[in-house]
Formats: sequence, C-alpha cells, structure tokens
Amino acid sequence: MLALQSPIKVGVYDHRGSFLHAFQSSKQASFALVEVFDALLAWTKDHQLALQAIYYAKGPGSLMAMKLTHVFLHTLSLARSLELYSALGFAFNNNAPIKAFGKMGYVLKGDQMHLVPCDSELPPLDLPAHLDRSVFTQDNQPIYLLPPV
Repeated sequence: MLALQSPIKVGVYDHRGSFLHAFQSSKQASFALVEVFDALLAWTKDHQLALQAIYYAKGPGSLMAMKLTHVFLHTLSLARSLELYSALGFAFNNNAPIKAFGKMGYVLKGDQMHLVPCDSELPPLDLPAHLDRSVFTQDNQPIYLLPPV
C-alpha cells in the first residue's frame, strides 16, 4: 500500500509476490483508505482469496497521510488478524527523492534521510511488479522527520 502521496495505491500480490491487481484513489487519505480497502475486500471475496498480510510504505511523505495510514492499518491488522509489514517509501521509487513540501524533497543517503531542495518534478511512488518482502520489517512506526512547529 502506498499512501504517502496522492493517488493512494493498493496492490494485491500472491504468496510468491507476483502482482495480481491494483486499486487507487485520488481522494484525501481520510476518504481514500476506506474506499480502496472496501474495493480490495470485495475483490478478494469475489476471487475467493483471503488477505494474509499487509505491506505498506511508512514514510517519509505527507504527515497527515502517514498518521491516518498508521492508525487505519494497525486497526485493520488487529481486527482481521493480519501480519503487518512496512518499508521506507524509497523502495517504491528506485530510491529517488520523495516530495516533502514546496520544492523540498526527502532523500536517503546511506541509512539517513535528509531534506533537500528539488528543482525538478519528483517521480511518483509506484506499486512494484513483484513484491520484494526482504525490504520490509515489522518495525511499523511512521517516519516523522520534520521537527514540531
């Protein structure tokens, strides 16, 4: 699941990590999360599939979207007894900068994230054709990089 920027995207993958189907919404995260998961749950039921785990990008990105995603996915995970795994958003854009605000972007240098000016359009996060489970962990705390105001 990619909910760090619009549109919000959710992919369905089989047990081998092969891509099966995608859902997306350009609505605000507070509406989009429910919309895409309603569609996902209906689709899995129609195809006689069962969710076993959720893999998502935990940050960096939109602070509000990260907070909503964190609460939504942890609640869904508990309610449906699903495993929950997360990775940095850089795993979904070939380690390119991720939009922060204005003309600023987050970059990953080694294991540290930095905020830098970005003059060009930043690539969107995208669902991979194959889900590489090795980039995910169960350390699902959101990435809050900006200091409090």
